[in-house]
Amino acid sequence: MVDGSVTSATADRDSFILDIEDHSLVADRLLAASWSDSDYLGDLGVHTVTESASSVSIVPTDGSGETNADGVYAAGPLTETHHQALLNAVTAPASHSK
Repeated sequence: MVDGSVTSATADRDSFILDIEDHSLVADRLLAASWSDSDYLGDLGVHTVTESASSVSIVPTDGSGETNADGVYAAGPLTETHHQALLNAVTAPASHSK
């Protein structure tokens, strides 16, 4: 986990390069959860729409939280589904014995 605000983001062939204050980070996927400063998402081709109840821009997502940009997910106030929680769990088949 990295604590900081993304200042810019670029999509590479199979990853994202995020500039976070004084350093950079490479990620396979991106989960955006704060709308206070989400301008960097535009650099990744993420579409936004104006929320019906106000003039705030939000990011439309599918049922899994994925945006129109591959590998970019959004949750919380940034989306139409406020307080949305995303949980991805990958489990290997387990054998149970008594």
